[in-house]
Amino acid sequence: MAADRMGGTLQPGDILNNTYVIEHLIAIGGTGEVYRARNRAAGREIAIKILRREFASNETFLDLMRREAAVLHEVQDDAVVRYYDILHSDLHGGFIFLVMEYIRGEPLADRMKRGPIDEATCLTIARRIAQGLKASHEKKALHRDLSPDNVILRNGDPERAVLIDFGIAKDVSEDARTVIGGGFAGKYQYAAPEQIDGHADGRSDLYSLGMTLIGAFRGQAPASGASYLEIIRAKSEKPDISDLPGRLNALVAKLTDPEPEKRLQSPDAVLRFLGAGPADASNADAAPRSTPAAVPPPPLASRRSSGIGLVLVLFVLLAGLAGGGWYFGLGSGRTLIFGPERPLADPYRMEILMAGPGRMRVSGHAPSDEAVAAALTALTSLNDGALPEGGIEAADGVPHPEWPSAVIAMARAASSMKIWWIYVEGLQAEIAGEVQNEAVRSAVLDAARTAALEAGITLRDSIEVVAPPLQIDALSVSVNAFATCGPLTVGGGTDGVLADGDAVIVSGRIGRAEEETLLRNAIEPLLAGRPLTLALEVVNPPVCRILALLPTNPVPGLGFRYGFGRKPGLARADTYRVAENPVIDLLIPQDVTGFLHVFYADNAASVYHFLPHSERLANALSTIGTVDEAGTRVVRLTFPADESTNQNVGFDVQSTDLGKNVVVAVVTPAPLFDSLRPFGEGLALFLEDLAPALRRADAAASWRFLVTAQPP
Repeated sequence: MAADRMGGTLQPGDILNNTYVIEHLIAIGGTGEVYRARNRAAGREIAIKILRREFASNETFLDLMRREAAVLHEVQDDAVVRYYDILHSDLHGGFIFLVMEYIRGEPLADRMKRGPIDEATCLTIARRIAQGLKASHEKKALHRDLSPDNVILRNGDPERAVLIDFGIAKDVSEDARTVIGGGFAGKYQYAAPEQIDGHADGRSDLYSLGMTLIGAFRGQAPASGASYLEIIRAKSEKPDISDLPGRLNALVAKLTDPEPEKRLQSPDAVLRFLGAGPADASNADAAPRSTPAAVPPPPLASRRSSGIGLVLVLFVLLAGLAGGGWYFGLGSGRTLIFGPERPLADPYRMEILMAGPGRMRVSGHAPSDEAVAAALTALTSLNDGALPEGGIEAADGVPHPEWPSAVIAMARAASSMKIWWIYVEGLQAEIAGEVQNEAVRSAVLDAARTAALEAGITLRDSIEVVAPPLQIDALSVSVNAFATCGPLTVGGGTDGVLADGDAVIVSGRIGRAEEETLLRNAIEPLLAGRPLTLALEVVNPPVCRILALLPTNPVPGLGFRYGFGRKPGLARADTYRVAENPVIDLLIPQDVTGFLHVFYADNAASVYHFLPHSERLANALSTIGTVDEAGTRVVRLTFPADESTNQNVGFDVQSTDLGKNVVVAVVTPAPLFDSLRPFGEGLALFLEDLAPALRRADAAASWRFLVTAQPP
């Protein structure tokens, strides 16, 4: 295989076995690389995992993987990722690869980042995970690494949660040796107590389910302790779940007992507890006559890259490295300097992961005890004053005299990112992380490359520009600063939040078609690369000026009825043709009180006052119109031509006055204007008086377009 740890082996467009077309790299993990691909015969999206060279040549590992891939191939349940095949490819020198189902959706861990999950949804997720565990346990396949990272909400739906990432083998030592079929596997916050000692059976997965539910309900991972002793102590006690409500509390209590015999004993028992009453639940946790046999861990399933992408995958890998340190008795909670002797290191390397404030891990080499101390001092300053976890070994073989200082300088460059990773092996290095914009990315890379050049190191870049979550309410305020024709509505995202890559939809009205380009240019810089769709209706400038002034609160229950003076029926799509005679009624609940002012503004910048005007002065709602049997007050605004008088306004549509117009009704506690307006006036003069009048009055307004057009 031609790849090293610096990047992916395959490229988009590569074809495996004349069937699978590679689309893009999803993640790089401890045992291989995961890609999204497509079966070009069936057109189906799938996930491909290719194995690193050292595993592909390890017959013990391959035998275990073939056996477990075959077992998981038989697990056919919608709650478990599907394993389709294990194949060999001659591409790039030859490698083994797994073909798996590609799951589109959101990891439960990402959903937790948006806040706590309610009890009912947690129980739905519990039922779904138990369904998946039942299907896999029946085939003698344990998960061993159940956590929110390994539960995907298919299409964001908790009722379609899917278990992924069944572990075949875990990297469990500082030099990435692999433990096959035994040793610790999992994440300490979620792993069962017996897993830390390298033991696991089906009840271990149920413990992890309980801890996953705790994290989901709280919206954050359960505390696991800062050192190995604290972890052991915490795992020896029942977790505090006093904040969990009712049935969720009862379920989690039955899953998270430190002693496996006191837990619910099978996924079936969990499903009975969730689906039956207390009588059944009392029997659900009865221990079987014999302890279930441990089963080798199944293979890694595909995972969508999300959140911090590659860096998260590497964080999981380093968590495995930490586990190996404990497994081989190295201790934890402090940085380790290995021995007084300086062995020859080949390759000479350094790996630094910053997983968040005060959460740095380091492993690798330095040329002397003094260099180790200097590196730890520098990294402590980058880690909020806390000594990083992990280990640095004093070793010979440094590839360049400036190598140690260059690595630390690259770490300083990376420290402007919240979460980052640096891996240096010999004179090759990679830096990964996430930044919010291209300017920050360029600054980090410039500084890191300058440092790398001092030691002749070639630096590869995996820094991603990832837009931070964007609140729709905040974006709406910014967008409406550019509105010219009434409020604009911002849509997209989930629960009022736009994640990176979420499409944004802005809808509303504009006065001229060219305003769409102006609006796009104003909005796109706010979106940090998110796709933008403008769903805008072009009105006209005069009508826009009216709509932009009106209060946003409508008159409750008010509506307009558009009819005709010379024919029956109602106007369709608010449209009247030339020579037609609009008859307009206002419909308003009888209990609405106050004063009514109704006007008509056309696209030629003229305003006509339907009510009140010089020949029709009454506008107190209690004195005008008629009330029908349904309790609706009907106020006629324009009349049939044969009933038209100075008091009863009527008109025909003229060919010289075509376009989009608007009828506006304003209800106020007192008359809107201090004096009577003329029946017809220019828009500019009217707006000068309308704006202060609306500010002065406690006004509510409703309106409807009236479109005038040529005959079809």
